Parts: sequence; structure tokens; C-alpha cells
Amino acid sequence: MAAGFPRVCVVVPCHNEEERIGGCLRALENQTYPNYEILVVDDASTDNSPKIVKDNGIKLIRLETNSGVARARNVGVKHSDAEIIAFTDGDCVVEKRWLEKLIDAMKSKNLDVVLGKKIRALNNQSYVVRAQNGGRSIIEIGSEDLGGGYSVAYKSEVIKELGGFNQRFMRGCEFDFNLRVMENRFSLGWAEDAVVSFSYADTIGRLWKQRTADGFWLKEIMRAHPWFARKQIKHLLTRIIIIFAPPLYLFRMFILWRKYENLKMLLAHWGFKYLKSLAYYLGFISPFPSRYLKTRRT
Repeated sequence: MAAGFPRVCVVVPCHNEEERIGGCLRALENQTYPNYEILVVDDASTDNSPKIVKDNGIKLIRLETNSGVARARNVGVKHSDAEIIAFTDGDCVVEKRWLEKLIDAMKSKNLDVVLGKKIRALNNQSYVVRAQNGGRSIIEIGSEDLGGGYSVAYKSEVIKELGGFNQRFMRGCEFDFNLRVMENRFSLGWAEDAVVSFSYADTIGRLWKQRTADGFWLKEIMRAHPWFARKQIKHLLTRIIIIFAPPLYLFRMFILWRKYENLKMLLAHWGFKYLKSLAYYLGFISPFPSRYLKTRRT
């Protein structure tokens, strides 16, 4: 046991990730932080994911029924006695100092919860992905985005005191939990240099499905947190204005044109932003939850 370094358990929910779980585990095994363990919770995969985890010598808990990421996270927490629980996903690749950066921020800022601030696209060779990100290779998460379950660490007593993740939320359970963190006056902040990579939606169809699901589950989260819903009204009205008033959208686009490498990337990026806003709004007003119950991030 490393003196002065709190014990961390990195919980990795996994469902049918045989193509990516190996890279995820290799990155986690090479962390610079000296006192941690890795625990994979396999959510009833039907592919070779469990075998790959076992072949890598990583502790595995296998669930017999596919119940969603919230349950997988809760099961991981119950099987750990570590002081701190960190989470990433089975399709993610964390950078070498990821865990070190999270714990350093937690200690130096006296935080109960710390979220990673930066994302890198694994499939940045895709034009659809580059256009979504405006040509940037690393994206910095906005401070209003509290849903980063792929890059986050909690003091274990916080999770236990709040009763874990709400399994009703098939998508957005981390967002809901972090709002409860704030409601109960636990401290939450960011690790600015903690970087995680994953593959973005690389087709318009996948992107549309992802964003409509985001919109639908945001509505459900707002229902559960009225104070957050009141704060979101301005943001939602802005999205609606952008959708139905394209000239205003174009005006804002050209104000910001200097941030882009060329005119083609500017137009592509803002075209995708418009598409994502439209999908998000349509998902938000959708009355049909069943179509969004199994939507993945990518």
C-alpha cells in the first residue's frame, strides 16, 4: 500500500466491447498513480468481452441480465472498499496520468467529486468527427456539463450516502447523480488536465440517434430536479431560436470564424451544430421513451 495515497478503485462498466475493452484495460494498467485497482462490471455481454477481461488478469463481476450502466456502476461500488471510486467506460482510453490528475485535483481543491475536463477523439480521422469538433483534436468540457461518467472520481462515502446511481435513467444517470451531489452540498469540481479518449459518432445516423436520446433524457432529468429545470430554460430557448431562426445562427457563426482553420471547416462545424441542436430538441419533446432505453453514447 502506497503511503499518503488513498486507495482508488476504477470501476469500468462494459457491455459488448470486445473491440475496445483491451485498449481500455491496457491504458488503465499503465497509470502513474501508485495505489489503485481495476474492477470491470460486465453488463451481460454476448461477445468476448468477459474473456478478454479475464485474459488480462483483471477482476471481473459478470451480471446475468443487461440492466444498464447505472446498475453496473452500483454493483461496482458495492464490491469495493476503496476510499475513492473512479469511473471510466469500456470503450474509453485514459491517458497515462489520468488517475493521478483526478486525485491531485480532488486533494488540492478539497473536492468530494472531480470530473475530467478534456476529451480526445480516437477516430479523429473521420471527417464527420472532425467537423463536430471544429477540427480540434482535444475538446474541453463546458463547466455546465455534469454527465462525464467516463472520467470522474467520487469519495466513496458520497456515493453511499446518496444511495448510488438512479437505475431509472438508462442514459444520464451520472448527470442525475451529480445534480444530487450539488443539492446535498457536496463539493464538485474539475481536473483540468485529465484526458480521456473515445470514439465519437462517425455517421449522421448515429449522431442523430445519440442527440435525440440526450434530449429525451435531459427532459427526464429536469423533471427530477425542478431547480435545474429553471436554470435550463434560457439554454433551451436559445436552442429553439437557433433552430427556427437560421439567420441569427449564421450571424453568430461568422462572428466566430477566426477560430477555424478554414471556411470549409467553419461551415461543416456549424452545420453539425445545427443538426445536433435540432435532434436534441426533437428528442426533448418526444413522448416515446422506449426508443431511447438502450441508446449508447456513440
